[in-house]
Amino acid sequence: MQIPENSPTTSVTIAGNQFIIPAPFTEGYALNTNEAQALNQLLRENVRNNLAPREGLTQEAVDEYVATYEFGTRRGGGAGRESLTPVQKRARAIAKDKITAALAARGQTIDSKNAEAKAWLADRVAELANRPEIVKLAERQVRDLEKLAVEDLSFESVEDQQQAAA
Repeated sequence: MQIPENSPTTSVTIAGNQFIIPAPFTEGYALNTNEAQALNQLLRENVRNNLAPREGLTQEAVDEYVATYEFGTRRGGGAGRESLTPVQKRARAIAKDKITAALAARGQTIDSKNAEAKAWLADRVAELANRPEIVKLAERQVRDLEKLAVEDLSFESVEDQQQAAA
């Protein structure tokens, strides 16, 4: 590999030891054939891995995904979904539970294999999850869970238990 002079560097940990290596791939870097093939392979793998969970995938959907794909950015969820905060995730879980319960009360369910039904549910969940009362409930639940996690950390150490037993 030809490393241009004055290339930036980065660190890498190998077997627990830190090493400095060049990071020659900067904006404007001219790729050679092997580097281009490696990036094209990485793109194929990333597209395949990120879209594999989607049902009913079409060429149009793949084209749209690839057109907006950027190396090194996280899109969350692995299937092109946006990243959500803990409160947003909790609000969506609450919304889904409420919708599922309402459907169950009517003797209805969502067919997990039906793409239209899943899309309908996702739309309703997104709508309900943005309602102020759902967001407030989600905020309270996340805050309570975080509080519990901190309280769980305030347990006695092994040494404290041994001294108390002695």
